Amino acid sequence: MLLFFTKLYNNKQTITLILLSVIFFIVYAWFPAQTALNGVEFASPDEHANYFWIGRVAHGEALEYFEPLNVIADDAVVPRSVRSDNGVVKPVSFLGIILIYGTIAKLLGMWIVPLLTPLFAVVGVLFFYGIFKKIFNKRTALFSALLFFAFAPYWYYASRGLFHNVLFVDLVLAGIWLSLRGMERSEMTKQSHEIRGVAVNTRLPRPEYSGLAMTVMSGIIFGLAIMTRVSELIWLGPAGVIIAAAYCKKINWRKAILFIAGLLLALTPMLYYNHQLYGSVFSFGYAYNTANISQQKNNEIAALRPESLGTPLAMTKAALPFGFHPRAVWRNFINYYVKIFWYLFWPAFLGGILFLWKWKEKSKAQKIYFSIFVVISMILGIYYGSWNIQDSIALNPITIGNSYTRYWLPMYILSLPLLAGFVLWLIKFFKNKYARNAVLTLLVVAFGLLNARAAVFSKGEGLYYAAQNIALDKERAAQALALVPEDAVIATKYFDKYFWPERKVVSTDLSDARKNQAIAVLLQNEIPVYYYGFIFAPGDFAYMNNVKFRDAGIELEIIMLDEEAKLGLYKITRAK
Repeated sequence: MLLFFTKLYNNKQTITLILLSVIFFIVYAWFPAQTALNGVEFASPDEHANYFWIGRVAHGEALEYFEPLNVIADDAVVPRSVRSDNGVVKPVSFLGIILIYGTIAKLLGMWIVPLLTPLFAVVGVLFFYGIFKKIFNKRTALFSALLFFAFAPYWYYASRGLFHNVLFVDLVLAGIWLSLRGMERSEMTKQSHEIRGVAVNTRLPRPEYSGLAMTVMSGIIFGLAIMTRVSELIWLGPAGVIIAAAYCKKINWRKAILFIAGLLLALTPMLYYNHQLYGSVFSFGYAYNTANISQQKNNEIAALRPESLGTPLAMTKAALPFGFHPRAVWRNFINYYVKIFWYLFWPAFLGGILFLWKWKEKSKAQKIYFSIFVVISMILGIYYGSWNIQDSIALNPITIGNSYTRYWLPMYILSLPLLAGFVLWLIKFFKNKYARNAVLTLLVVAFGLLNARAAVFSKGEGLYYAAQNIALDKERAAQALALVPEDAVIATKYFDKYFWPERKVVSTDLSDARKNQAIAVLLQNEIPVYYYGFIFAPGDFAYMNNVKFRDAGIELEIIMLDEEAKLGLYKITRAK
């Protein structure tokens, strides 16, 4: 024990990383702590729904429930990010985060859930450091890790922790690190056999045993990662092929079988629940016939189904479910990489040029890393860049909260070693050691401040403003909720996350004729229905009652108007 602490004390890099892990856990946890002060609330319906289903797993309840009103209301009585099939309400999500966090919460309690992703996020950076220390060196890995801790989209989605993306990234990093450690143990075994002979009697644990255990664990962790975001197989697969091709002569087939066994073991819960909930092990929550789910998400999941791969045209559509739109790819790449994270892109771009310039000097592992980075960047850029994502209703849609910034996390993260390599090469021109350290310190501080501005203080969607908006919207929703009977259904487009599951909701802004008809059916069955959303101007209010709702036979009555917030509560009644 004394030897351990002596080594720890002498390892300044380890001490630095441990201290930063504690600091950034607090930093990442600030936002979920703020939004959980008076009940856990979320800015996204996806996060809210995930939390609801996590709670059901934690309490030993089924990942579905029956809503009798949906039998008569055409399955319309559900919030966003949830689906209903003949009255049975189910998740619309990859199930990984629900099952993993639900299992942990079953053991420790629901209080831990908002803090899990901040915790995994700091551990993920440590795995990142361990990986790139083996690929490059301690200095490059440490500098990259320092930048990684403060990188804006990682910081942002570590704080908004019930999206899947950061957990997925952390699991992949953990899986890679375990794989590398397993390979190291194999090398130790080989060297031991060469020196002592194969039949060696020793009281110490044999290296191959720990190597095999790490291989199995790596497979399990990768399985959990796939379960968390199955759609990322679009690039995980090619990356795996590159690594397998590079090391095909060194593949240990016993370890390969153990890895696959661990992978399948971890995927078993997802396959089971897919079959139970959606009718097939290869079916997911994104249903083609569910009106609440966007066609883009349907395409994303449909691309993963084996039956979708029967013809060359079908295979093309599976690989590019959003089509191939080069102009959109270029525009989104410029907006969500070059512009918004210019302080990452340009140094990493120059680092990439430097890497190619010194290609012959690079090790095999470094060349594989760079090849994987290029392939992943191209796949993610084309795959998601061809999709026109409009998450925000703000006038300036280029924000930290847009989904591109979480879908492209792997590409951003793999850029960090290139940035670090360029900066470390550049400061070699400073002859004075103190000058080099001062420049590095200034660059790290500047990088941190730029990312803090993007993640926390960017107008509209920064964490500071998001926490304020959640508190304000929750207060407004509570005022409306006080005026709504407990047995009422609330129709609302953007506030369903504050009403459900305390109230039954229909996700609509009253522009959907099918849902308007469902509301009419509810009224015919004596179910009170209210609408909460943006205030209708007098002319629009008359148009809605006299024209839009005529076929459905319903009309609006004003209950409460909040002129300052431009929000109103209306009662929906049968037309007189």
